[in-house]
Amino acid sequence: SISKDKKRIFITAINRNANEEKTLHLSLKNFVNSSESVLHSLIPASLNKGAAFIEKKEKITPSKDKSISFVIPPCGIAGITIQDDMND
Repeated sequence: SISKDKKRIFITAINRNANEEKTLHLSLKNFVNSSESVLHSLIPASLNKGAAFIEKKEKITPSKDKSISFVIPPCGIAGITIQDDMND
């Protein structure tokens, strides 16, 4: 989704595979990425029913082609926020 002020994009991705991590690669051609994007991850402590989640927050620096890549662990949930520097 896009924020009302059109300065941020919010993306949520879920890895439903219980056995394999998945790599997500995003390229936004008409969006001027900030120097860093923020990735919030929820990773299950185990795959048992009712297991707690471990929360992680990290910054991702876009590559020269304005793309970002990150890994989502098995059954992990990733939320990424990308700031558009053009609309500041």
